[in-house]
Amino acid sequence: MSMLTTGCDMAHYAILQTDIATPPGATPVAPVYTEPKPLLDLTEIGVSSSDTFDVVHADNAPKIPLASKSEKTLNIVRFDYSPEEKAALLGWERTAEGDYFETASSLPPDIALGFRIEKSDQSYLYVWLFKGKIAINQTNATTRQQTPTPQFAPAIGTFVARNSDNAFQAIEQSDAAFAEEWFTLDNLQRRRVPAIQSTTSSGAVGISEILQSLIKLSETQPENEELKAVLMLASDMAGINTDEEPPVEPTEEATTEETHPDDEY
Repeated sequence: MSMLTTGCDMAHYAILQTDIATPPGATPVAPVYTEPKPLLDLTEIGVSSSDTFDVVHADNAPKIPLASKSEKTLNIVRFDYSPEEKAALLGWERTAEGDYFETASSLPPDIALGFRIEKSDQSYLYVWLFKGKIAINQTNATTRQQTPTPQFAPAIGTFVARNSDNAFQAIEQSDAAFAEEWFTLDNLQRRRVPAIQSTTSSGAVGISEILQSLIKLSETQPENEELKAVLMLASDMAGINTDEEPPVEPTEEATTEETHPDDEY
């Protein structure tokens, strides 16, 4: 059952320091971020996709639907950004006296941005966008009038898939206490890989066969001890015994057959 969205809070950001694509056959390298920091006073946030779609026609009819993955656009509104936050998010520099300044070479770094959305059933949707840049409306103010008018600091960002695991974002729905686990450095730096699903349908390969094949493959790369250790651990968790000796085929024993001339064949 779907639930209504009733709020948003707990925005966080972290600077992406290392994001390396893994060549075929090499040991995967996890991305490296700085410790996530909170962005307080979140009033509005939204993420939209720029995916494109088309249809190929033939025989006077639509035949093949096409889709192309593209970047994601982030819109975020807060009360304001402190000078420290602007410096971190926009690539500004700091003088010895403590003030911040922007130069012609000041470029925003790649960041991850996380937040959570409150649902009407009191659960929360947790989100991490893994790699992107944001632009902040640096100065925006109007004069004070008889009736105070709230003024906010909007920002817009563009996010792409990170190289280490080709992941755009991660989401999970849980309770309020899950925030202590979600907005951690360990969770952010964890590589996302598809789960291997076991199935018994005709023609499908089960998890046991996949793991056994991967272990045999790792044995052809004896220098890759880390890969073999991970696969052995996964096998143990799946209850697969990789130390079993191959079955011994029974040997043929010589038998003496009695012949009877009167037997019919």
